[in-house]
Formats: sequence, structure tokens, C-alpha cells
Amino acid sequence: MNDPTSQTGRDGMVVTIAVAEVRRRLAEAVRIAAPLRLPLDAAEGLVAADDVIAGAPWPSANVALADGWAVASIETIGATPGAPAVVTTAPPVVADGVVPAGFDAVVPLHQGQVEAGFLLVETAAAPGGNLRRRGADLPEDRPVVRSGAVFDTLALAAARLVGTTQVTVRRPRLAIVASDEAGEEVAEFVGRACARLGAAVVPAGEPCDLPTVAVGGAPSRPPREILTPALVGAERVRLEIGADGVVLRLPPRLEVAVAVLEALVAPMIDRSAGRVPEAPPPPRPLARKVASRVGLCELALLAITPDGQWTPIAVGELPLEAWLRAEGVLELPPQSEGSPEGTLVAVLPPRFLRR
Repeated sequence: MNDPTSQTGRDGMVVTIAVAEVRRRLAEAVRIAAPLRLPLDAAEGLVAADDVIAGAPWPSANVALADGWAVASIETIGATPGAPAVVTTAPPVVADGVVPAGFDAVVPLHQGQVEAGFLLVETAAAPGGNLRRRGADLPEDRPVVRSGAVFDTLALAAARLVGTTQVTVRRPRLAIVASDEAGEEVAEFVGRACARLGAAVVPAGEPCDLPTVAVGGAPSRPPREILTPALVGAERVRLEIGADGVVLRLPPRLEVAVAVLEALVAPMIDRSAGRVPEAPPPPRPLARKVASRVGLCELALLAITPDGQWTPIAVGELPLEAWLRAEGVLELPPQSEGSPEGTLVAVLPPRFLRR
């Protein structure tokens, strides 16, 4: 157990192997999901298969940042309180309203006054003053959402602004089966979590891009290989490789399902969807040591202290209560003995809490 290898379990024998090797076996069974064209509103949480290019700039015209008058800035050069510039054409504008073409600045109400049909300006207006230029937020022909990124709330809003109505995504298909009532409850959670990660849960027997996830029960016929990851707390997790394909079988325990989602299922969904890995946040120091057993992979659940440090709330055996409190997940590889107090670590929230 202290030195998991890539040996295989045959004839019903279960062999423990390194988590990295289990991930490799799962990756071999993953197919890249075919691109799927969807209405933009149906793409939330899914991975873009192509760049979304701005077909129009945003804003689509120069926009005023204050109530006042639109002016050509060149007509206000040299203006002073003692010798104000006289502007013959200065249409009134409102904040957030369009600035007519031909005008490159806005004079706010408190900086000008109208006399005899002319605008008197006491302070010269700079080109672009008090307005937001056309395309300042989203230039035309530039990517709004890049391939491999997730259509989150901001990406959806930006795509709508530039007139996008249809997008191309990858949504891996996944079958989840349960053996009994207890398994059905856990399977429902797994299905919802996988959907949140961008997968489509389909009935067993339909074409899939990912290995089947089974909760409880036993294989209908003996697999060629039965492997279990050397992950603390996942001793009853089985990777079954047989003539019918690859099955990742979990016990009907919610806390085990969450750990397997984090360590094994989320990476294979990402691979099939072509998701670009997230950049880690700025590191925080550990408030106290995280201990780990050499030879086994462990997950550590972390929470943020009031002074902004990471503190471990559970390591290895992870009760459901700890998952409910977790703000970060740190994977401790088999060769690690842990991390001492003060170590800077950059970790992300649990995957089922992210997009």
C-alpha cells in the first residue's frame, strides 16, 4: 500500500494503484465531446468550443458620461473664464446617451451655459473628455470568450452586448447508474454536480463521451481489471475495465462521492470539454501544519481564517460536515509528508462550487 504501482487486478482481484495512474486510465477512456451549437442562453456553465468574436463594438457609439453638451473639442481651445469659447453647434446630451457623430467631447452642465443660442465654455474640453469611446469595452473583431473558457455570467452578458445569439460548446455525455435506493440519492447528487461542471447526464446505454459512473452494486459480468485509487477515504472506489467499457463505481456514501468528483470525475469532464485550467488565486499562508501519509494521496479541506490564512479542517478521511465548510481543496501527492505552518499555498474552491 505504501508504494502503489500500475499493476492490474484480474480475475476479480482488486489492486490499488496511484491516483495519477487512475486518472491516466480514465483519460484513455475519454472522448473529446463533439462541438454543439446552442442558443447563447442555453450555454451557461458550458465550455466554449470556439472563440466568440465581437461582431460589433461595445459601446456601439461614443457615450456621454455626464449631462451636458456634445462639442468638437477643437472649438474650445484656449477657453478661460475671462474669455470663454463660443461654440455654435453643441447638441445637448444626457449621461449614458449617444454622442452624435462629429463631436469628440462632452461639456458638463456646470462648465458651460447657453446665451443667445450659443454655448459659452469657460474650460477647454480635451478630446474624449467626459465620454466613453465607441468600442472602449469590447472592440470589434476581438474575442469576447475564448475557446476552452466557461460561459459564466459575465461571459454571457458580454456576448449578448455584441449581438451574439448562437455559440458552439462542448458538453460531454455521461451515464450515471444506481443499484438501489441509497445509491439513487448519491447518484442524483453526482448527476447534478456533473451537470454543473458542464456534462450532460444521459440514460445508460446511450452513446457517451465519458466512462459510466455507477453507485453501489456490482458489475453484471467480471471485468478484466479492477483497480482502486490509492486515495485516503476511497478504498471502496473501483475502476472496472472490461469488454463493456470502463466503469467508475462508488459506494453509496455522499462524502466519498464528493471526493471522487473532485479527484477523478472533474478532470475527465474537463478533458472531454477542452476546458482551459483555471489560474490559481494568490497564495495564502497555512495557519497550521497539514500532515500527510507518505505513499498515499490525500485531499485536505481548508477554510480561510479571519486574518486571511488557510487552516486545515480535515485531511484524508473527509466527513460531509467538512465538505460543507470547505473553501479550498489541497491535493497532497503520495511523496508528500504534508506542508508546515506558514507555507504559501494557492488552492481553488471545491469543483462543485465553481463553474
